Amino acid sequence: MLVMIIFYMKALVFHGINQIDLEDRDEPDDPKETEVIVRTAYCGICGSDLTALRTGNYVPNTVIGHECSGR
Repeated sequence: MLVMIIFYMKALVFHGINQIDLEDRDEPDDPKETEVIVRTAYCGICGSDLTALRTGNYVPNTVIGHECSGR
């Protein structure tokens, strides 16, 4: 019997002015030599994220939140 376990992570995604959704996203593939994968414990959004949310300064489908802590 084959059992597949698929892991997802949550992401806050910008879709347009004042439009964000909390979505399930696939976990990233194996990191390259110069990359690491950090399991995020907490993540926040900052003033620049809020400004972009109100003005539309992000490209739709952008994952926002860059003030994170993890291990």
